[in-house]
Amino acid sequence: MNSNKVYVMIDALKWPQDRINYRRHRLARFLARQTDTNLVLWVYPVSASPRKHGSYQEAKEKLKNNFYPAAGEEKIVECALPDFVPGRYMLFKSGLANPVLNELKEYLQKTRAKKILLFTYPAFPYLDGLIKWDRIIYDCSDLWQEPSGGSRSNTFSAKLAGRLIASAENRIVKKSDFVFASSVYLAENIRARTGRQVITVENGVDLAYLNEIVPVRSDDLNHLPRPRLGYIGAMRSKIDFELLYELALSNPGWSIVLVGPDCLNRKETFNQLLGLDNVYWTGEIKPELIPAYIRNLDVGLLPYKESTYNKAVFPIKFYEYLSQGIPVVGCGVPSTAQYSQEKIYLHVQREEFKAACQKALSWPADNQDTFTKMSRINLARGGSWEKKLSFMAGKIKDSL
Repeated sequence: MNSNKVYVMIDALKWPQDRINYRRHRLARFLARQTDTNLVLWVYPVSASPRKHGSYQEAKEKLKNNFYPAAGEEKIVECALPDFVPGRYMLFKSGLANPVLNELKEYLQKTRAKKILLFTYPAFPYLDGLIKWDRIIYDCSDLWQEPSGGSRSNTFSAKLAGRLIASAENRIVKKSDFVFASSVYLAENIRARTGRQVITVENGVDLAYLNEIVPVRSDDLNHLPRPRLGYIGAMRSKIDFELLYELALSNPGWSIVLVGPDCLNRKETFNQLLGLDNVYWTGEIKPELIPAYIRNLDVGLLPYKESTYNKAVFPIKFYEYLSQGIPVVGCGVPSTAQYSQEKIYLHVQREEFKAACQKALSWPADNQDTFTKMSRINLARGGSWEKKLSFMAGKIKDSL
């Protein structure tokens, strides 16, 4: 019996060119590295809008050269599916007469490998009926029907999109053989809506951060006065920039460091924060430099808005901070509250955030308290991506 496997992974976006390491990308790369994996097909939507001139022609041109290798990856191939109907009906409800589906079906029917449909985003739910799949899996890492910025739009299109996403996700969950979730909140949310059992696998950390010495000095930070409190990650609407503004304004002797790309197009609250003299933004940096930047901080920050969306978030940077031995302070991400403990991590309410940062700074420095530093690092070691992804892949393999 052929034990080789083909994974068809569903995501919201094309494979990134800059090797961003979100959970779904790590899972795809992990599966592609397995000797019994023939191929990982990364399926994503290509949308066109009547309000964007030339978008239909642009999308059609892309589809002519479909099924192309992902840049810099082995055994990962991209496949775009068109979404040409306004209202995202084709994305979440029906494929109608989609010619790309015929190509995908033809390829899958030719291979003798085990065929596994793996949703990482609740798009194209009708793919469950494309062929007879050996397994259908859903790995949920976000509360997709909620706005990430915390404020819900009351427009008809926004409400319709929310209902379509929820309906698509419910169908995927009910059809899946296994459902994974990246936080307890997500698992309980899915279980309450569908009655399905969900396996919680939180986000992890790449232990190469611990085992490899990156031969790069973060000179961009060395000139900044201490203490340095920093947030490392994309500048997105789920981050509480008003809280960081209050923190920086009330503590002018602290350096507030922001490291990561601007995904807000310089939104007003972000611009206001950058106007303070003790706030420093580096912009996007290479992933391999992240450990060096973290090591140059005194406290790692998780300043999330207290929103429904963020209740489901388990930040990847939580373990990344701890892997470098620095203390962490967070709010708005209750999924991390179970790890809150003295000298390691404080998860607090928004109004307690400034006091918690002050407390974290009062803890002995690493060179004075090696035991505490190793306690932080050991907590990060327990969150190894290798362990978590091996567990997920093992569950799938053992069920076949």
